[in-house]
Amino acid sequence: LTEELVWTILDMPSEKAREFIQMLRMKGSILDDCGNGCWQFTPLFRRFLARIIYKYMDQEKMKALYNRAMHYYEDKKNYFAALKFADLLKNREQIALQIDRLLSQKLGYDVFLSLEEYCLHLSDVYLEEYPRLVMAKAMLQAMEGDLPAFRKCEQFLNRMLENCLPEKGRQIRKCQLFLKLIGPGGMTPELLEEAQELADQVLGGENMDNPTFS
Repeated sequence: LTEELVWTILDMPSEKAREFIQMLRMKGSILDDCGNGCWQFTPLFRRFLARIIYKYMDQEKMKALYNRAMHYYEDKKNYFAALKFADLLKNREQIALQIDRLLSQKLGYDVFLSLEEYCLHLSDVYLEEYPRLVMAKAMLQAMEGDLPAFRKCEQFLNRMLENCLPEKGRQIRKCQLFLKLIGPGGMTPELLEEAQELADQVLGGENMDNPTFS
């Protein structure tokens, strides 16, 4: 929670947003200070607020707030936070887009694992548009020991490569290379980091914003 987030989502002047944050801070037991002008709701107040919102707030207004928050974090390139709001909106297209943007970055092991539910349950409609999602799904299935599903994703990428435009082909080949580097079986944080570095060395990044799986 920041002053900027408050004035963006609630559509209020910056001075009012500052006063609002100060009012919450003065109440005590509502906000935890995260430093650098950021706060988060305490767990107890967060649960209370969630119950109040779902019970009393108009659903369309709530969706509008979630949508503003999603685009706010998207503009800040905080794709993980944007993904959370896309999930609250049940917007599958945005879920796929935000995951793809996350996968374009160098990911830590824990963040990658947190994408499991999304990657394994998105329909093929979205996988066809985002090769990185196919790659992530294959890796997660391999970690579960589902070799047939892993091979199916490899074949999916092969078909995508045969039918894609030239500018998409490079991204697909990088995903294929990454799967070869990982291989079926267990994956450790060290192996994930090593594979990302090797894939970058062989095929490089498309640009500085998308250094890993572009």
